[in-house]
Amino acid sequence: HCLQNPTDYVVYLHNKGSFHPGGSNTRRRRLNTKAALSNACRGIQSTNNTCNVCAFRFETHPFSHVPGNFFQASCEYVRKLIPPKSYDTARRKLCETVVNISDTPIDFCPNDTIGENMESVEYGFGRMAMERWIPSHPSFVPCTVFDLKRYALVDFVHGNETWQPNLQIARHNNRRFNTKQRQSMELLMHEHFLLYNSRNHSREFCKSYFIKRKDNSCPFFPYPLVRKN
Repeated sequence: HCLQNPTDYVVYLHNKGSFHPGGSNTRRRRLNTKAALSNACRGIQSTNNTCNVCAFRFETHPFSHVPGNFFQASCEYVRKLIPPKSYDTARRKLCETVVNISDTPIDFCPNDTIGENMESVEYGFGRMAMERWIPSHPSFVPCTVFDLKRYALVDFVHGNETWQPNLQIARHNNRRFNTKQRQSMELLMHEHFLLYNSRNHSREFCKSYFIKRKDNSCPFFPYPLVRKN
């Protein structure tokens, strides 16, 4: 649809919890559906808005993803993405490449053979790849409608559904870099470079969504990639 209608906006919803039905999954499904269909998320369609995706939340830790995978997005952005049916295979090949060129083990890629039917939340394979699909392109600019400064997330998981969505540009969530977060950012750089042939956007992404070092820099390793001996 987006390939043929680049000026449209689309919403993605699904029956979250069908594999593991229960109260928590039901509440999460309702919250994410409310967000994606809200007038607040529809605000990304205004001409003065800079976001191209809107969701209940956006997280950079432990990897870049839209929790729950419910969102509203511009077709102009969606049409730039690797087709969703091809993304899982692309991620597997990405991990194989990253492992081959890295001098140290990578927490977010398996360091042995990747099984064709392997599913993993940690590695983003199988159906788990889809939470990472919508934020995978270098031009991703997310808005969220849940304000962590005003609300405690745990309240919503346990049934507080009275909240009203409020559109805001997503920003970092006050977590400093540790080893895993650095590797997550490095893997995102690999993804931008190897899947979308982009070298520069990751730096801007880091400035917006991570707290930096004391000198306000982001921890990067240089490109182009250098294959290990």
